[in-house]
Amino acid sequence: MVAGVYAAFMRCFTYPDAELVESLGRLVGVLSHLGMRGERDAAEGLRRAAEGVMEYGVVSPLEHLQGQFSALFVYPAYFAPYESVYLGRSYSAKPFLVGEVVEGVERAYSEYGYSLWWAEETADHLANELGFMRFLAEGAEEVAQTEFLDRHLLRWVPELVREMEQGVEYWRTYGRYICEDRFCKRREQTLEVPPKLLERACGVVECGVRVSDYPGGVPPGVDFYLNAARLLRGFLRAEAERLGIPLEAGRD
Repeated sequence: MVAGVYAAFMRCFTYPDAELVESLGRLVGVLSHLGMRGERDAAEGLRRAAEGVMEYGVVSPLEHLQGQFSALFVYPAYFAPYESVYLGRSYSAKPFLVGEVVEGVERAYSEYGYSLWWAEETADHLANELGFMRFLAEGAEEVAQTEFLDRHLLRWVPELVREMEQGVEYWRTYGRYICEDRFCKRREQTLEVPPKLLERACGVVECGVRVSDYPGGVPPGVDFYLNAARLLRGFLRAEAERLGIPLEAGRD
């Protein structure tokens, strides 16, 4: 069960592909059970967001998830899902490829013979760290799970989630216009958008991309990733309690 939950989160925070879209219902089903552990709002939010992604209709579910994943986590990275950004205090949206934090994560992987789930990313990317926890859970390596959770995930994931909550709430309240098609696949513009937002999203002012005014303030894909992150935080808290890890101030 624990390995399956880690696997579901691992897929959530990996760049979307067709397999993710095909398994979205099953993935949401696995994570929605976490609502019974006190994360009911996030579980319901994830379910509604997934339905919104599938029913959106303007672009395909895959294009929508890829666009929102890129906007949140890739470029321009509003939120950087790398441990070294938080513990190494890197000032780059994407951290250095080498450094003390990354090397510490790599040593943990090497000790147990874990190969990166997402080989194109650094060892300290959230998807790779979750993949390692899945690997340990499958091997019933409970001591190693406790150590890695305590020394790594619990020390930075809660801060990442807090930043996502604050950022998305700002967009929901003030950012009515969000660039939908980040890669300019469609040359339509149905609403007038402040130039600064287009510059932030696309790197140019005269972009010509289609944008949308979202009734909920943010695209369903953004809500999907936000609620997945909230559920992950709750799950890590529950795992810490199960494994006897004290939750210190700033780590909950």
